[in-house]
Amino acid sequence: VVWLLPANSKFFDVDGCLKKYDEIYWTQNYKIQKGDIVYIYSSSPDSCIKYKLIVEAHDVTYHTDFDKEKEFYVDVNDFETAKEHNRFIKLRLLSESHTHKMSLPHLLENGLSMAPRGGMNLSNASAARLLKYIEENLKNRIYSTSIKIMPEVKIPGLSTLIGQAAAEKTDSGII
Repeated sequence: VVWLLPANSKFFDVDGCLKKYDEIYWTQNYKIQKGDIVYIYSSSPDSCIKYKLIVEAHDVTYHTDFDKEKEFYVDVNDFETAKEHNRFIKLRLLSESHTHKMSLPHLLENGLSMAPRGGMNLSNASAARLLKYIEENLKNRIYSTSIKIMPEVKIPGLSTLIGQAAAEKTDSGII
């Protein structure tokens, strides 16, 4: 199932959290399941779909791991309220959108009826046009991935094996 969830930076800094952790715990209010795809619509001033994430876990109860996200709440009381809700999904960042085609005016022209104020199931027939538009326009190269597969590894002696100039130009390799 594919979902569209709104985020409001007046309450929570989604950008900062995903930049720092590539994952986020989100209060669960819908029948979202592990493996579902979630698009995050960032409300004003962005007014666009910014992120594509995958649900790694659902029906998660509060754990101290969540405390790392406390710094991203504008009001600490909102963090405490979320803890009391005690039902979350764990989302992992797949991609970040940098295309104007995900802005509200374009979304409205392609099946969205108004700026999202609550979660939307995009797998329903009534949302087929919008989902098709989102998926087609996120296939372009403007949509960049942010998945961190493994940390950078320094290999002692690499320059000796492949030459100093090659070692300095190498961004990646196969181990």
